[in-house]
Amino acid sequence: MMNNYEIDAIAESTAMIVFGYAFSRMNDDNTRIVGLKSPNHATVMRSNGEILETNMDDVEIEIVIVRGQVALKDKELRIICEFIKDNYKKMCLKWSQMSEQGFLGE
Repeated sequence: MMNNYEIDAIAESTAMIVFGYAFSRMNDDNTRIVGLKSPNHATVMRSNGEILETNMDDVEIEIVIVRGQVALKDKELRIICEFIKDNYKKMCLKWSQMSEQGFLGE
């Protein structure tokens, strides 16, 4: 299980977090997706959605690929990302308070 420091590090370096998965742009313009609850579950995919590498199961892939697809303009995406980066600590604390099992179900 990830500690709070590791979650903070991912949240600071990621482009966005959707459904508990951190999306980051790689140097080769591919996208790396890491599950925050299970950081050993990851996927690398091209911008067209082609999966290059994965060790996620089919359900996780459906969550990050199918449900994670959002048709946002670049400006809207930047606004959302800035909000999350500015407020993720408060959001994590609130989710933790609201959950009977902690922020990540621990």
